[in-house]
Amino acid sequence: MFAVDSAWGDFFWAVAMDDNPVLLRARLARRTDGAVLAAGLSRWDPALAALGSDVGPAMARLIEHEQLRGGCVEEAITDGDWEVSATGASVFLSDAAAQAYLASPTPFFAAQLMRQVLSGEPDVVLNTRQIALGNAGDGLNLFVLGFTHRYGAEEPPILRPLLARAIEHFVYAHRGYRLRRMLREDPYPIADVLVASGMTIAHDFADIGRKVLIAEPSPAAHIFPSSTISMLFNCSAPQVLYSNAERRLLDLAVDGLTDSEIASELDVSGNTIKQTWRSIYDRTQRRVPLALAAAGQSSLDGVRGQEKRRHLLAYLRDHPQELRPHAATPF
Repeated sequence: MFAVDSAWGDFFWAVAMDDNPVLLRARLARRTDGAVLAAGLSRWDPALAALGSDVGPAMARLIEHEQLRGGCVEEAITDGDWEVSATGASVFLSDAAAQAYLASPTPFFAAQLMRQVLSGEPDVVLNTRQIALGNAGDGLNLFVLGFTHRYGAEEPPILRPLLARAIEHFVYAHRGYRLRRMLREDPYPIADVLVASGMTIAHDFADIGRKVLIAEPSPAAHIFPSSTISMLFNCSAPQVLYSNAERRLLDLAVDGLTDSEIASELDVSGNTIKQTWRSIYDRTQRRVPLALAAAGQSSLDGVRGQEKRRHLLAYLRDHPQELRPHAATPF
C-alpha cells in the first residue's frame, strides 16, 4: 500500500510505502545527465543502445545548447541518497523532418536522429533560435525520444506514484511551447496507454510491436481539457520576455537549485548570478509587477528578497511560457 503526501510542495512527493517512506522528486536534465539519459533510454531501445557510449556526450551537448528537453525522476528513502529511477528526453524537429517522417515512417527513429547528431549533420534538431521562431510563429514539432524507468517488467508499489510524478513533470517541461504536433514511437503496451490518453496511431510496425503516435490540437476540443495530452497545446505568449541568460537561471531556480548551485551549473561567478537576479526583478517589475508580490499587493513595499523570489518562482510554475525561447526575447 502507498499514499502520497503532497504537503512537501513543488519539489518532493512523500510516498508512504508500508513502513518505508520514500521521497520522489522530478527535475529537468542538466548537462551532466547526458550519460544517465543515454543509459536509461537505451535500456528499452536496442537501436539506441547499439550506438554505444558516444550517445551520452552527444545528449549532454544538446542539453547544454537547449536543443534537448530531458527529465529525471529521482527517489530516496528519507534521509538517504537520491537515485535516478526514470528518465525521458525530447527534441524539436523542423517541419520538413516531421513531414518526411510521417510520410514514410521507419522504426527506431530516435536512434536515427541520434546517429545523425553523432555524424555532425546540421539542422537535425532545432537550435534555440529556431525554437524561439517556432514559438512566435506557427508552432513546433515535438518528438519524444523516449521514456524509461528502472523497474522494467516489475510492478513494485512505488511504480504508480513514480509514473504519476513523471507524467506531471513531462507536462510541466513542455507546457508553454507553442506546439503544432507531438510525435513519438513506443512499444505496444506503452503506446496503447498513450492512445487511451488522447494520441492517435499514425503508423503500426506490427512485426516489431511498435507504434508511431501523433497528437495535434483539435478545433473540436472542449474548452476544459479532457486529457493530459491536451494540456500541452494550451499556450499563451510570454509577457516578461526574459533574456536567454535570465531564462537559464530561472529554469534552474524553479527546479530548486540554490544560487551557488546555479553558478556552478552555468559556470559563472556568484556576482554574475546576483546581477542577473537584479535584472530579472527589474524586468519583471516593469512588465508583470504582481508576479513579485503577494496576491493583490500592488507594490513591492515591504516585500523581502526571499519573498520576491518565492512569488516569482510560483508565478513561473503557473506560467511556463515565460521560460521558453521566443523570437521577441532578447538574445
